[in-house]
Amino acid sequence: MASGVTYKLVDTLPEVRATVELLNSQDKDTFFGCDCEGVRLSRTGQLCLLQIAVKEHVYLFDIVVLGDSAFQSGKNATISFSVYIP
Repeated sequence: MASGVTYKLVDTLPEVRATVELLNSQDKDTFFGCDCEGVRLSRTGQLCLLQIAVKEHVYLFDIVVLGDSAFQSGKNATISFSVYIP
C-alpha cells in the first residue's frame, strides 16, 4: 500500500451515501481513478468491487455486500455521480 494513502471499505448504505456526497463535493478539476472488479464484467456479469481514488483516499465499495440497493435511483440515490471530462 502506498504511504500516506487512506483506504476506506464502504459496505453499508449510510456509508455509501456519505461517501458519494463527499465525492460529489470535490472540485470539478479533481482527478480521480476508478476500477471495477467482478465476475465476467459486462452487461450480464457481476460487479463485486468498485474502487474510487481521489487525491490520497481510496474508497472500496463492496458491491457483493451492498447488493442492488447500492444503485437505487430517485431521492434515495446511492452510487450516482457525474464525471466532468474536458
